[in-house]
Amino acid sequence: MLDSDAGTLTLAGARFSVGNAAEDLLRQTTESDTFSTGIYNISEGFTLSFDVIAHNGAGSLSLYVDNNTTGQANSVHGAPSKFYGKDINEDNNPVGQTFTYTYVPGQDVVTGTDLTHIDARGVLDTSITNSFFQFRTDSAGSITIDNLKIDTVATAVDPSDNFIPPSKIVFEDTVDFTTATTESLFSPAFLSTSGAASETDDLALFVRTGGNVAVVDTGIELNGGRFTMGNYLP
Repeated sequence: MLDSDAGTLTLAGARFSVGNAAEDLLRQTTESDTFSTGIYNISEGFTLSFDVIAHNGAGSLSLYVDNNTTGQANSVHGAPSKFYGKDINEDNNPVGQTFTYTYVPGQDVVTGTDLTHIDARGVLDTSITNSFFQFRTDSAGSITIDNLKIDTVATAVDPSDNFIPPSKIVFEDTVDFTTATTESLFSPAFLSTSGAASETDDLALFVRTGGNVAVVDTGIELNGGRFTMGNYLP
């Protein structure tokens, strides 16, 4: 809940994300993801901070990166995506004080330089340069914060890194597979994800994903084969 008069935010049995630039904000991240959709380049580390205004001394607070679910493994980073998770109390979140978390690349998100500690969770994937954050309290927890700040060491994200595909592709004609060859069908020169032939677009509309798929006189022949259409991440 946002208190516009006080300028504070109360998170009570809820969660929200910061900096997610995905076209479909309700799409849930998964452990099989190979990309992210945020506006923060955390590849060289980051510091997240906020002032603790109040809390109920119960439940827990969890902080995630590139994960908009409650499961810590549902991210391109796997389990380390939940980089902070502790009980809400005066030891962890003293009222009137500033909470600060700093991540250094190559270190464990929980135990820092001790990568073999029993509580170690893992390191973040530094190849991801467009991240977002999620804040969550469980059903018993409530915390009020102010002056949220996220500082990254790396420069801003290149807009080309943001995975925001077009909302739709419109075909004016039926696709005639017989005009292609087996080789050209799976290239953007036949049809790209923009819906037209492209010599420069490196994303083909049709992608062979296994087995035998061939163009024959009457169309496409699948002989124990498979292909996708319109996958932006083939």
